[in-house]
Amino acid sequence: WRALGPMRAIGVGAGVLGKLVRNLLGHAEKIAVAMHDRGFRGASTFHAYTPGGAKDLRWGVGDAVALAVLAGAVYLATYARSHALV
Repeated sequence: WRALGPMRAIGVGAGVLGKLVRNLLGHAEKIAVAMHDRGFRGASTFHAYTPGGAKDLRWGVGDAVALAVLAGAVYLATYARSHALV
């Protein structure tokens, strides 16, 4: 990114971001069509069935550990390379 210069890097980043948004909207459209075809009529008639009920959906220690591991991996993948640690 540094070799591209700031304006070129912003242009490349904007192009990638635009493609990601277009893909996201395309997938959302496919999901909407599939839900309609399967008879989904709206949130008022929908009920989510979860194992043990919704009371089990809480933030726990395992979630914090997983988030910390993910944050460490992202750090290593982005910042460590620029500091010649990898």
